[in-house]
Amino acid sequence: GDGTFKVFHFHLLVSFYGKAIELNPSNAVYYCNRAAAYSKLGNYPGAMRDCERAISIDPKYSKAYGRMGLALSSLNKLSEAVFYYRKALELDPDNETYKSNLKVTEQKMK
Repeated sequence: GDGTFKVFHFHLLVSFYGKAIELNPSNAVYYCNRAAAYSKLGNYPGAMRDCERAISIDPKYSKAYGRMGLALSSLNKLSEAVFYYRKALELDPDNETYKSNLKVTEQKMK
């Protein structure tokens, strides 16, 4: 069904961004996009690894911090997730997604 197609689609994206990274290993966006695909497949360690790479390439790339927060939150590493959401918000203070994710994660910690 549709679920199988989505999984296949995210595997294709992982492969596609892997090739893009081979061609341009200093592009933080490629790592961050592959991290999103890894997360959709439930591969949170892979997502975290790619977010770390994206952050090391571009420490001001808020999306990498936001995606790292999502991966950590999915692994129930809530205090670490909060740290990354706050960092994402520091870089992009008006981002409603980061605000919402931070709030939800902080509530889970109570």
